Amino acid sequence: NYYDGFIAYYDKQYPEALESFQRVVDQPKYDVIVPYYIAEIYYYQNKPDKLLSYAEPYLKSGKLYYNDDLKHLVGQTYFEQKDYSKALPYLEAYESGASTLNKEDVYELAYCYYQTNNLPKAIAGFKQLSGTDDSLGQNSMYLLGDCYLKTGQKAEARNAFAYCARSNYNLKQQEVSRFNYGKLSYELGYQDAALNSLKQFVTDYPQSSYGSEAREILAHLFMNTDDYKNALTVVEAIPDKTPEVQRAYQRITFGRAVQLINDGDLDAADQLLTTSLKYPSDKSLQQLAMFWKGEIALRRGNADGAIQWTNQYLSLGGPAPAALGEANEQTAHYNLGYSLLKKQQYSEALQQFQQAQQAYGTNGAQIANDATLRAADCYYMLKDYDNAQSLYNKAIASGQPGSDYALYQKGIIS
Repeated sequence: NYYDGFIAYYDKQYPEALESFQRVVDQPKYDVIVPYYIAEIYYYQNKPDKLLSYAEPYLKSGKLYYNDDLKHLVGQTYFEQKDYSKALPYLEAYESGASTLNKEDVYELAYCYYQTNNLPKAIAGFKQLSGTDDSLGQNSMYLLGDCYLKTGQKAEARNAFAYCARSNYNLKQQEVSRFNYGKLSYELGYQDAALNSLKQFVTDYPQSSYGSEAREILAHLFMNTDDYKNALTVVEAIPDKTPEVQRAYQRITFGRAVQLINDGDLDAADQLLTTSLKYPSDKSLQQLAMFWKGEIALRRGNADGAIQWTNQYLSLGGPAPAALGEANEQTAHYNLGYSLLKKQQYSEALQQFQQAQQAYGTNGAQIANDATLRAADCYYMLKDYDNAQSLYNKAIASGQPGSDYALYQKGIIS
């Protein structure tokens, strides 16, 4: 019966083999061998519950010839049922008694550690499969990267995801790994690698669920290099703008608007400033956008628009409005005074020019000097010749540009 069962087992005639083995399972000489074959037949017949109920009592006795192999079989069965906590002790016991393990055994044990949150042992297991060029190797590197992330080892996670990203056995894992590689490169300061990998990622996976986050990171990368043009293109492609994206969008549209002002494209700059004001996350940028809208209106000869936006800049900023380069309180008072002067509102313009005489920043002295002349002009138009002449004298004494104009005006007054 034993030989008959073994031949049928070898020929995969499992019902016949099982019948013969069951006749001798309790016989001396065979009772330490046959139970393993019976359990394995249940495995091949896809009867996991029957296998477990049959095999585990024999394992408790510990007297089987194929004791380690039966532990492996029971662990394998629990693993396939996704009951990793029960699979783990059997697979560990098999590993401790085995002289060598194949890559599948290494993977299953590491995966059980991963699922039971024993991440150091999971890492040690998955690392053994780093040179495996197949789907098992790719999956191992993917899980290894996740283990490293969960334990805060970002540099090691980046390397693991880079390996996984080079394999295409599992396309979804490849996609996620390419994203994680780019994201970790950004977080670890590898700006060029992050920029190149994420640009390629959004091109290759336009509908990816990670697309919005990838574009958000790209926008920050472009901002870091003042490349607001490309940053704008990227962030506008994000369909649902989270609060973080909105903060970036405000900064990007403002930065690009300032570049366009410097290039002389006032129409496009004005439109972007309007967009920037729709996302007032940063109050300083909101104030500065108002300043530049006033500046653009002034350059276009729109005195009313210049007065409106410059007043908003000054009032929103309170006692200390936001300043960035030539966008500052002194320039705002000067622009406001100039706009009021064009509307022949001389008393109001005078107040603004008086405040603009307080030097501020790099070009502050030049603006203060011109504000003195414009204040004198306001007095002149109000027929307050004494105060006008006093300010013209101050301009003449300074020797600054405009002193010849002050001499002329003094002559007119005389």
